[in-house]
Amino acid sequence: MRILMLGNSFIFTNNMPQMLADLTGAEVIHHTRGGARLSEQLNPNTRLGGRTQAVLQKEKWDYVVLQEMSHGPITAPKSFFASVEQLCRQIRANGAAPILFATWAYQRGEAKLAAKGWDLLLTARRAGHLEALAAALRGFEDYEVVGAVRSQATYDKAVVRRAAHRVTMDGPAELPGADVVILCQDPQGIVDFLQDNAERFKPGSLVCDVCGVKTAVMEAAQCLPQGVGFIGCHPMAGKEVSGIDHAEATLFRNAHFIMTPRADSQPEHIALLERYDFTDICVSLKSSSVPVTMAAYRRMVGNGFGRLVHSALPPAALQALTPEALTTLVDEARAWYGRHMRERTHPYDGMPEALAELARRGLTLAVLSNKPDDFTRTLISHYFPQIPFAEVRGGRSGTPLKPDPAGPRAMLAALGLEAGQCFYVGDSDVDMLTARNADMISVGVAWGFRGLEEVRAAGARHLVDAPAQLPELVPCNT
Repeated sequence: MRILMLGNSFIFTNNMPQMLADLTGAEVIHHTRGGARLSEQLNPNTRLGGRTQAVLQKEKWDYVVLQEMSHGPITAPKSFFASVEQLCRQIRANGAAPILFATWAYQRGEAKLAAKGWDLLLTARRAGHLEALAAALRGFEDYEVVGAVRSQATYDKAVVRRAAHRVTMDGPAELPGADVVILCQDPQGIVDFLQDNAERFKPGSLVCDVCGVKTAVMEAAQCLPQGVGFIGCHPMAGKEVSGIDHAEATLFRNAHFIMTPRADSQPEHIALLERYDFTDICVSLKSSSVPVTMAAYRRMVGNGFGRLVHSALPPAALQALTPEALTTLVDEARAWYGRHMRERTHPYDGMPEALAELARRGLTLAVLSNKPDDFTRTLISHYFPQIPFAEVRGGRSGTPLKPDPAGPRAMLAALGLEAGQCFYVGDSDVDMLTARNADMISVGVAWGFRGLEEVRAAGARHLVDAPAQLPELVPCNT
């Protein structure tokens, strides 16, 4: 058995690799540095990250232990979640099992703790890597949805319609094992449920509701034990009817979602709700729908429309479709997007100004996307009408999609440009691979839908935090 430990001085100072080896008989290797964060393990441009990325790609492991700075989940929760999520994907791709190892390096009355203004018990509880965050740390690909109902008739319909992975008529019995509880009753029903079952909720779990009435519910939530978080929520959509017969998977699509955290709400719980983003992207499948969380959807896009539909479908549904039915489904999804592609779409802040400055300097600008060609052209002409793009290309029949270099090479040939003189700016690993395959200069951006850590791990030659930094990469020609 081989175990890889990724962390900081807490591991090597306490001789933990040897302790683990003695206990398990395994070969234990550690990649550590004093003060190292997990995000550094993802950066191939650092000495530590380069070693870690190399062994995850070239060597086989049984377990990989992840250890973050003790205060990391408190001071930088978003970075912590993103780093763990990406490392877990790499570890599972290696065939190993990831283990998150929580540490706490502060002692009561310690000067370092007092200097930060932290209370020991409160901070240790917040930094405890609560089990309620398990879904967030795994990227939501491994979870179970349990639907709790109150009548036999609703139970029978929910089972037939597969409204959840599992359906029960004993909701309180599920509470001790639930990491996240969403209450969907009327206001008085929620108040009664909280008061009747306060001691049943799992320590560290997150409880939220979807009720429009907030004062009574928020007051009732005060009965929950310390360590059980409650965040009142309100999706701004609904109907004048109720019951499972009127349920729609697309009811909350394009609707605002209001979160009302309390003063003592844990940052980890707020971050979890933000990552979950209760907005569902749904693909029509015969008479039913397949809901996909926004977090999962961001992992699906970027590889072409056909791949998007394939990724959105559960394996069982995909296997049940004939090739003709799948083609029809892709066409339907494409037509739907064509009608709605301008909804909730806008340029990133500062991007029009950055492009205008690049054009003013006399640079040749072009767009290359895996989005269908007609959609790409429509969106670019609508949102960037003043930018003189020399070429705009989306996915075209007969040309492989990115990261295949055929598309960018065809564009370079049409523009009469050499690859080594061109910057390729993107926000995903697909973009960085495209630049590498086409021998272009890769530029990874922090403001895209995948994040800085992904483009850094994919080998971006340049990293920029804001659109205004793009003109700084090239000299002024005027």
